[in-house]
Amino acid sequence: MAVIKVSLFAEQERETRLDKIGDALSKLAEHVDFAALAAEIDEAAPRPGRERGGRPPLPTEMMVRVRCAIGV
Repeated sequence: MAVIKVSLFAEQERETRLDKIGDALSKLAEHVDFAALAAEIDEAAPRPGRERGGRPPLPTEMMVRVRCAIGV
């Protein structure tokens, strides 16, 4: 059975690794206003209502960031 090692500094180590390899999404965020882009998308393609219930949709801004990260 494998033992999972949990570091007390896992978050800091993750940030250090990201800084070392370069976080493309952070660099992209310096040039792209994701909130404004998400607002334009919501205006152009509104989401359907939730009258029938179900899981709430993920925020548009987060989905735009994910799509941009995949494309980078």
